[in-house]
Amino acid sequence: MTCSEEFTLLCPDFRVGVIEMTINPKAPSPQLESSISETIEWVRRSYDLASWRERSTIAATRRAYKRCGKDPNRYRPAADQLGRRIINALGLYRVHAVVDWGNLLSLRSGYSMGLFDRGHISGESVELRLGRASDEYEGIGRGLLNIDRMPVYCDALGPFATPTSDSLRTCLGEQSKEILIFVNDFTGQPSRLEETLEEVHLSADQHFEVKAYSSTIVCPGERDTHY
Repeated sequence: MTCSEEFTLLCPDFRVGVIEMTINPKAPSPQLESSISETIEWVRRSYDLASWRERSTIAATRRAYKRCGKDPNRYRPAADQLGRRIINALGLYRVHAVVDWGNLLSLRSGYSMGLFDRGHISGESVELRLGRASDEYEGIGRGLLNIDRMPVYCDALGPFATPTSDSLRTCLGEQSKEILIFVNDFTGQPSRLEETLEEVHLSADQHFEVKAYSSTIVCPGERDTHY
């Protein structure tokens, strides 16, 4: 993965946890549903809209959007969106086990995460840069998404994800086995991201039949760190 100079200058503290895992998609644990329900209740009990927005991971992402020139109230980071739905008693969208698990992780950590089918990503490398006026894609459940001035991940076919919404092109299906996860961290607190990656690994082993797992922290201008 590479990051453009323009993005790195605007978001010098950015790091992304990159997780690759292979699972049996037909065997989620029966405990997953109770974990999701417990997390929803924890959000309801612990936060209002203001305090949710002020969580360090969410607040840092919102500040990064502003530095990039994107309004985080109009184009909310995914973790911000999820918590607001729960606090506003709108419920949590349910898709299938892996996507629902990803939402659980995002709610617990406050990080906006992207989950993808690795086989749907084109080419051997991914670039993170700022979106351009000509960039667009079909966001999951959002229709055509305006990603101008937004942090955007691009493969050989073009943009496919932002911390606000992933694209339909690379989304997970119920039968997806090769899973790629991006954990977007704008906090400048490396230990927090490291702890989250460890928690993701433990949670994956708890809820799925994991056949392979690896994770890396990608830091612009620094050597990657493996866990």
